[in-house]
Amino acid sequence: FSAKIENTKELYSLLTCLATVKGPKHDQNAHIEVSPNEIVFMVKARSKHTACTGTMPNNIFSAFECNESGGSFCINLGTMMECLCIFGPTSLATTSVTMDYRAENGKFEMVLEDQGILTVCSLSTIDTDEYTSESWSQMTSAFRTSQQLCRMMMNPEYLREALYELQDLQGASIVTVLVSSSAPYFRISSSGNLGSLEIEFSKTSDLFQDFECDGINECDYPLEALLQGMKALAVAHETYIRINDEGVMCIQHQIDSSSGKKCFVDFLLLPNVVDEVEDGEP
Repeated sequence: FSAKIENTKELYSLLTCLATVKGPKHDQNAHIEVSPNEIVFMVKARSKHTACTGTMPNNIFSAFECNESGGSFCINLGTMMECLCIFGPTSLATTSVTMDYRAENGKFEMVLEDQGILTVCSLSTIDTDEYTSESWSQMTSAFRTSQQLCRMMMNPEYLREALYELQDLQGASIVTVLVSSSAPYFRISSSGNLGSLEIEFSKTSDLFQDFECDGINECDYPLEALLQGMKALAVAHETYIRINDEGVMCIQHQIDSSSGKKCFVDFLLLPNVVDEVEDGEP
């Protein structure tokens, strides 16, 4: 396949939403699935509670070519992101990138251009089956087969402000999310070393563009995993959250490109389940 995007910042921002590894270590890979309709980046998160994908439709690219059968390959995510910044982070918006992959030689190539200066980055693909579209499809299928109890279309700005307070709660590791058809409707709470935090929103608050809930649903989630699933709030236009009766949370962020086309970042977040020990057992 071959695809060109005029504003590299849009691609870099999407990959930033998926990246979970902090620091200089490059130990996170991205599985890339290409079809005539789109490019999907799939990332296996560090936390076993999270799986994530980023989708860029073909109409976001100024040029896009892909054979009918499509293709898939795996690359190092950190290395790809470093290459995209080769002219410096401040030049991302003025840099165009052409991506090219040929299965016969197993090479993924990016040609970056900024103000007439060209740089070619050639990345070797990685042989791995740690994460594929099949595994993602199995997880989404499992989510859809269970009854969905809550559906919320949210304003990313207001949700981001609430999560800032959680990040400042020292020592907090678990967050409890309650969604109800009656008051308090939506509540986020957590406890840390120096205290606890509880944030409530009415269904009529500016946080919600749409709110639907059947009964009461309350689940615990690893705070780090939830915050990872919310990284895209900084660039999202809308955020859609669903929770099924197993407590699995599906988060979808809609990101609008400079041309008005839509990209999507999707997360599946599993609840924090503590194994119960029967009475009389050690």
